[in-house]
Amino acid sequence: MGMKKTTAVIQSLFTPAKSDIWVKDVIEILINKQILSRHKGGFGFVIGIGKKNIKEMLPIMERIESSIKYNIFNETKNKSLLKLIDIRNSVSSKYNLVPSAFINDRVLMNIDRKSPKNISELWSVDGISDEFITTPQCLEFIESYIELNKYKKHGTKWTPEEDTKLLDALKRNDTIMYISLEHKRKPGAINGRIQKFACELYKNKKSIEEIHEITRLDREKIRFITGSIAR
Repeated sequence: MGMKKTTAVIQSLFTPAKSDIWVKDVIEILINKQILSRHKGGFGFVIGIGKKNIKEMLPIMERIESSIKYNIFNETKNKSLLKLIDIRNSVSSKYNLVPSAFINDRVLMNIDRKSPKNISELWSVDGISDEFITTPQCLEFIESYIELNKYKKHGTKWTPEEDTKLLDALKRNDTIMYISLEHKRKPGAINGRIQKFACELYKNKKSIEEIHEITRLDREKIRFITGSIAR
């Protein structure tokens, strides 16, 4: 049967009937566990019997949202969470999955709070199952998330603590790429901040040599960026 007809059959078993979203989430869970199967048919997909017998797998323990959905698209102004939702939806679309069955909204919020840096840390997030961790969808999701999280602070205001940390890194001769990853800011933003330091030091009567020692900028570069600054 097609998804629409399968949904209607399942809804007829409940009083009051469950929402379309709730039923589709259940179907997706059963497909992931190979109790049901999904095959290409016509212009869509056909739902059929899977390889595994549901009676041999009971009880099935999975989190599923209630029929009244919590819409974090409307409730949050958290940009990192909204980007996380975009990754979830993109991966779901690629693998023909229902987004909320792939990773539901509450688990996404848990991921955003924990900020996992690898598969092991993702595994420890509340709501992530053993079955999910072993799927190619999970690997693609975490790789996309890590790439997103790499420059999480890009475009946000610099804090005094970050400036101190940046100056300490320059004293150690850390590479710009390493500093970039530590600060979660793009290399261009790091270079821009260093040049701003140079300008401020120049205004405070520091010599080219002193500015070079603090910022590690090339001396000619310092002369170039400070050339139009009046002392």
